Amino acid sequence: MPITTRYTVENWRTGEMAIRSIPDEVLSLSFEEVLEISFGRFRSVDLNPVELLFACTFLHNGWRVVRTPMNRNHPIAESNTVAIERATGVEDALFGSGVPDLFLWDTDGRHRFVEVKASEDSLNENQREWAETYDWELDIAQLAHADESLSDEEIMERNRLT
Repeated sequence: MPITTRYTVENWRTGEMAIRSIPDEVLSLSFEEVLEISFGRFRSVDLNPVELLFACTFLHNGWRVVRTPMNRNHPIAESNTVAIERATGVEDALFGSGVPDLFLWDTDGRHRFVEVKASEDSLNENQREWAETYDWELDIAQLAHADESLSDEEIMERNRLT
């Protein structure tokens, strides 16, 4: 089965889109390394394979990453929630349906939410409503189609979600 090595990132507000490559270092991670990252860095066991691929990619690119939406009853999630609410200035938006999959931040104080999508996937109504309600930085990261013969322009057109 072919695997894609490219993905798009689309900004919810501006609609600007870029195509990027998944780093070879991420694609070459062993199963054990991926598990170590999942349990050690994210402290999460509920990332699906696409979310985990993107989380590893963003980590590789210098972002710090935490899984959202939050579980109100988990002590780690509680401290993460407080930190995200302080960074964004908005409270009570990290629980329930529609919350993007990942929250990213860097040492310069930049932060953003990322909704992760497989190729052929799209935003659901709850996700669109969340994005329209909160004026936060939101990107949609979507895997490219595995057909490597597609041009960057064709991939961006197929992946456009906003």
